[in-house]
Amino acid sequence: MRDSKRVDLFRKSAHELIRLIGERKTSPQEIAESVRERAQRIDPSLHAYLSFDGDFALPKPFPQG
Repeated sequence: MRDSKRVDLFRKSAHELIRLIGERKTSPQEIAESVRERAQRIDPSLHAYLSFDGDFALPKPFPQG
C-alpha cells in the first residue's frame, strides 16, 4: 500500500481493515505502522502516553534455526 494510504489506515474500522487484509491490499504490519505514526504525531500535544515504545507493536522476525 502506498505511504499516503497507509497513514489513513488508523481511521478505518476493524471490519474494513479485516477486508483489506483479506484482499491483500494491506497488512497487519502496515496497520501497526499507521497507528504508530499517528500516535507519534499527535502525542506531543495530547500527552496521552506516559511512555511510548513505538517499535514494540511492530512484528519481529522469527528466529532462524
